[in-house]
Amino acid sequence: MTAINKQVRFGWISLAVLLVFIFISGCRFAGLGESSVTPQPIPINTDSTSGSAPVEAESAGSPAGGEGGSGLSLRLSDGNPIPTVYEVLAPVQGVPLSEEQIQAILDRLTPWQVDQGLETDFQLPDQILPPPLTGETIPETFPSSSDLAGPEPVFGEELEVLRFAPQGEVAIAPFISVTFNQPMIALNTLSALSEEDVPVKFTPQIPGSWRWLGTRTLNFQADSDLYDRLPMATEYLVTIPAGVESASGSTLQEEVQFSFTTPPPIMEDYYPTNSSQPLDPFFFISFDQRIDPGAVLDKLQVNAGNQQIKLRLATDEEIQADEAISRRVENAQKGRYLVFKAEELLPTDTTVSVVVPAGTPSAEGPLTTTSDQSYSFRTYSPLRIEDHGCSWGDEPCRPLTPLYIRFNNPIDLDAYDPSMVTVEPALPNASVNIYGNTINIQGNTQGRTTYWVTVDNSIADQFGQTLGNNERLRFRIGPADPVMYGPNQTIVTMDPADVNPALSLFTINFNKLNVEIYQVQTSDWPDFAQYLRDYQRTDLQLTPPGKNGR
Repeated sequence: MTAINKQVRFGWISLAVLLVFIFISGCRFAGLGESSVTPQPIPINTDSTSGSAPVEAESAGSPAGGEGGSGLSLRLSDGNPIPTVYEVLAPVQGVPLSEEQIQAILDRLTPWQVDQGLETDFQLPDQILPPPLTGETIPETFPSSSDLAGPEPVFGEELEVLRFAPQGEVAIAPFISVTFNQPMIALNTLSALSEEDVPVKFTPQIPGSWRWLGTRTLNFQADSDLYDRLPMATEYLVTIPAGVESASGSTLQEEVQFSFTTPPPIMEDYYPTNSSQPLDPFFFISFDQRIDPGAVLDKLQVNAGNQQIKLRLATDEEIQADEAISRRVENAQKGRYLVFKAEELLPTDTTVSVVVPAGTPSAEGPLTTTSDQSYSFRTYSPLRIEDHGCSWGDEPCRPLTPLYIRFNNPIDLDAYDPSMVTVEPALPNASVNIYGNTINIQGNTQGRTTYWVTVDNSIADQFGQTLGNNERLRFRIGPADPVMYGPNQTIVTMDPADVNPALSLFTINFNKLNVEIYQVQTSDWPDFAQYLRDYQRTDLQLTPPGKNGR
């Protein structure tokens, strides 16, 4: 990184304040930032040295004025780290102006002209307007003098069933509802009904209660501590017999029937999944309804390759001893899951398929599944490196980009030692972090440099397997994008009293800086403000970000 210091030497100037407008082209400004990382160190070679390339300085030209070389000059130098402690400048001791000096300044101002026409009393309007009305006046008599027709009949003469629910195949049935076209009871009898007062029958019979919702709608809800709906895996038939009488004496002329079906068990969650699974895993399957674990286990089919695996239910002690499976059990609804294990170890590097076959029963109703439901995973294979490169997907990598090494199995953090990963050449501020099956390497990688990362053969995965052979991986770092960091303000004011005023800019991959400097007066400010408005409307919209933007 290179710092460019522009030192401005001021000669004698008749104005009290000098404004310098600096326009820098061909660069992009950005804010400086820092990041805080708690690294896991890796061995870094310390026998290499680093140096900086020589920097070419360009002269600003002949001095603008003054004697003895006074005027404006530019100097290009290597950048230095920003110090953490800044020098505190002593404030300048000012001298208060005397009354005569203050009066002399005020006498330079144009005399204040008092306009007598502005001094008038408060004028009230000649007439105050009434507040507006929010409504509309309708010039009609009330009630209307015209004859009004009587109301239409609300209900038909014959008693009918207007609607009912649910109907057909439904995912869930919270209740049974039947609505008639006439009031069936008086308002003062809205209460729970006895069985003989219910004008609706359904099969199969389940515990629950009927009640009227108003005078025309009858509702049934199941009475159970296990679920707040009708049982699943069941086909229901609802009948409203002929002869049912309404509160007005009308009767239902024909019997009305409808049916609906709740689904058999559907698999909602399962474990394990993906690859790199142990040889003695816990199996977990949860359903959308209550099941009998033993009855479901008798139907399950688990195959490792072409070999069928014998199964057993896991004990409560085994479940509590495993953190991952116990957490799944805690989050599952009671009675809707089963946890099981294979009676023998599974073979390595093998696809294992789990099938919930058609005919699997439910604990809520008599219906069984009509199709197979399945999932699969794969047991772990010998440890190997599958991929390596830049974490941000660039090729070649950009400087400061994190590097990654991806294995096929998760790495054992307890068995890992920093000496298992080394980097050549030395990588300043290097750190290693392990996430599952990925090693992430961060550090101050240099542009146009090739790094070699050696992974020791003793690195182990969570299954106790080691890599077997040392692996030497190449990471190619390309050039850095040209970037310039500087002030975020449009105008930077320098202290005229400073002997050597300077403005520091920090650049990456910029060898030359084009600078235009103008000596201006305060009267030039409106033109400069207009320039900024035009620049924001034109230049900023036409220049893509990061493409030599100003």
